[in-house]
Amino acid sequence: MPKPINKTIGKCLCYSRECTEQADIRKEKNEGKLYLNCKEHGIVRLRGQAFQDYILDNGVFDSPAQKTEEPEKNDFMDAVVSVMDEEKKEVKTDDFQTEHKPEKKKGFLSSINDFEL
Repeated sequence: MPKPINKTIGKCLCYSRECTEQADIRKEKNEGKLYLNCKEHGIVRLRGQAFQDYILDNGVFDSPAQKTEEPEKNDFMDAVVSVMDEEKKEVKTDDFQTEHKPEKKKGFLSSINDFEL
């Protein structure tokens, strides 16, 4: 079963160098990022913010409701990741190694020497 084609929400000059084609602007369903579908170059999908800004600044959208900004970032997940990063920085390898060193077992001969009558 083929994937459904995302709906065209506007037109924009192709992002490829020296291309004069008007590419269709489409929006990904899973991440909400915008991408271009050029007749000459095919799908132009870059993940960077500069590409998203290019489409938003240069695109002509079918209706004002379709022009959307980048999806909101999840502040909670950003906070969790930053706390985890801080915890990683605080852990010292010396502390970790000294706390978890296995005890050295006594050999048979050393246990005989410790034996008292």
